[in-house]
Amino acid sequence: MKSHTQALFLSSAAWWTLSSFLVVVVRADDTNSSATDVYEGCDLETYYADLLSLGTPDTWTLEQIRDHLTETHRNILPSFPTNEQPDDIVAALIDLWPASAHGTGTDDEIHLIYSNTAIASRPALGLENWRPEQYWPLTRGVSVTSATYTDVHQNAPADYSVLDDKEALNRNFVVFYGECGTVKDAELCVSPANVEAAEDTSQDGKVYTPEANMRGDIARGLFYDNARYVYLTLTDCPPFAQGEYGYRSALLEWHAQDPPDEVEQARNDRACRRWQGNRNIFVDYPQLVPRLFGEPDVILDDQQTYNECVDATEAPTASPNECSAIQPGDISVFGFNSVDPDQILFFPIFNIPAGVGSLFLTTNAWDGEALLPTGKTVEYVIPDSGIEAGLVFAYNAIILNYTTNEPREAFVWNELNDEPFAVDNLGDHFHLYCINADNEPHFIFSLGFNSVKEWKAEALPAAEYGKSSALPARLSEEGNVLLPDFANWFYNGTQNASATVLIPAFSDAANWISSDRPFEIDSGASTLLSMLVSVACVFVSVAYAWM
Repeated sequence: MKSHTQALFLSSAAWWTLSSFLVVVVRADDTNSSATDVYEGCDLETYYADLLSLGTPDTWTLEQIRDHLTETHRNILPSFPTNEQPDDIVAALIDLWPASAHGTGTDDEIHLIYSNTAIASRPALGLENWRPEQYWPLTRGVSVTSATYTDVHQNAPADYSVLDDKEALNRNFVVFYGECGTVKDAELCVSPANVEAAEDTSQDGKVYTPEANMRGDIARGLFYDNARYVYLTLTDCPPFAQGEYGYRSALLEWHAQDPPDEVEQARNDRACRRWQGNRNIFVDYPQLVPRLFGEPDVILDDQQTYNECVDATEAPTASPNECSAIQPGDISVFGFNSVDPDQILFFPIFNIPAGVGSLFLTTNAWDGEALLPTGKTVEYVIPDSGIEAGLVFAYNAIILNYTTNEPREAFVWNELNDEPFAVDNLGDHFHLYCINADNEPHFIFSLGFNSVKEWKAEALPAAEYGKSSALPARLSEEGNVLLPDFANWFYNGTQNASATVLIPAFSDAANWISSDRPFEIDSGASTLLSMLVSVACVFVSVAYAWM
């Protein structure tokens, strides 16, 4: 996300104050990143002793490997440093990816994938710096709360702008790793993939091809993901379910063409000894890859798909529209739990184009097949200019420009029922969605709060839902931040960053400052309920809470 974000000031009055300013994250010098070994038993003989006791490598099963990788995964790094864990994924990548090892820079610089260049290792996470790239993206089944998100074997440093352009391709949820021009028309292939990427990168809107000297490294990182995490699977065949990614055949070819070199082997060893306690088995035993994942399939030129996938391919009933490109986590949601909880603020992480049409906010129950007429619905028509990333919009609240103290334009929501939209503060739920090309709700966010603290099952009689709802299948329970009772809350965390940085920051209560000093209108203290999704990304996410 390259656009500005805005300061969030949340008040018990129906007023929201925002201002635009840039915040670049600069951390203090690393305290332990150059420390000696932290984890024992990382030499090859010791580390694989338990597996070797079961038989030779050509007999190891994927389940046995997964158990071993999981049991030896002794440290899950945080996204940001904490008092308990001062070393985070940024510190780890600085240590593991020195530019000097790749011949692109000095010891004080970090090597960047996709651009094949180097940059100063500090500062990080700002628009002019670098940030971690997860090989297995958040949009394909990884949650920011999972161990996968900061696993050093599937993270690498990349230029901020290059990642922004790569992530923009992912808005339609179909950009995988592969050979440019194979599963899509070759004339659509663009090389380099963007202005700041390496010359031998490319993309065609459906696949992304990294630079040649990193293709094997990335492939082995993804094979590790498939082996380590039971909910992740590499495949060639659409329709791609949540947790599936590809293209497996291209990755198999890259693994063979770009075998592990001394730099990758040293990084694997250092990752175990210093940072995580486990190794990427496919760097140490590359011969396991074809045995466990098969041989590359062939592309059928007339089909633009892999041979084995012809029977499995199921075309959608309609071409995806711009609504379908919005993913859970693309819009964070904030609100008040008070005598009038119907003040809701929406913070778009990505641009929302006018072509989406409308956003709908409803308290109708979802039964797994349809929205039942159990509540009320309001509609917000997207302006012709769209909604810019970081530009807050709201329901039943006024947005003040912080510098002029003047209200911004009114946000007009159309009531779609005879009675006005309302959320019952004794227990209720709501869903945020748009309408896809099949004229069905495409859920972006859901929140529920009730005494039993759970979602209802699907396919119940309408009368059994009451103020509850089933959780839409494309969403997963990710949690929320529930802040204590104060008149005002001010967000004081990272302001201008990528979605993968902003969402965890929004979800961290330490980034919120409270006050009981009245602001603008003294309407009494209330409890702020910060309803936040985790992207992300992805698990497809939902924030939910109980009051």
